[in-house]
Amino acid sequence: MSAWTWTSVKAKFIPKDIVDKIITKSIKEIEGIWYMSSKKSAEKIQKEWLDMHTKEYDYYVNECGVNPEDMTEKKLLEKLSRLIENGKSKISDLGLILGGKLTLDQYCRKYKTWRNYMSELRTEYWKGSVWVEVPEIFRYRFYSDFDNVGEGLKTVDSLLDFLRRGNQGSIQDYNDLEPGLTENLEKRIREYYGQFGDGNFSVTFG
Repeated sequence: MSAWTWTSVKAKFIPKDIVDKIITKSIKEIEGIWYMSSKKSAEKIQKEWLDMHTKEYDYYVNECGVNPEDMTEKKLLEKLSRLIENGKSKISDLGLILGGKLTLDQYCRKYKTWRNYMSELRTEYWKGSVWVEVPEIFRYRFYSDFDNVGEGLKTVDSLLDFLRRGNQGSIQDYNDLEPGLTENLEKRIREYYGQFGDGNFSVTFG
């Protein structure tokens, strides 16, 4: 079974050490996009971009709904330029977060990251707050009937109670081979989720 644990936290309540890990990973993701490569010339990137759209013309127009007028060389190169500039802008702003000159919350709101499923950050916007996916310390292989920030478990006690009632063989502490909600895992959960504060995180499974 491939179910995973997912934790999102209000951006304003994520400690700096975790923010730095998230941002460092995000920068690598953006730099890893093929058209952001510094190892290729602009001319080669442009050629690959145009060739891709020429080869997959029917797919873009008939399946993705792209307007044929936007498939001209001029329009395609303009779009590529916008994507590259947007990527550079994001990398620059992510660097500002690492330097303490911009907050994660401000960044997410500027780029409206929750509107882009393929964003470098996995985010949701709910009740006026930006929620950002953070690293997990455990996994519960269970498909819950709540699958968004609004429906998730939002207190340490409710999370622990949920796990106590669950299938202990499906709970895995990433720091321990012993399955189930062990005394050690409970302690780690209290410490990890406690740093965010009840109501500032949301845990879902699936």
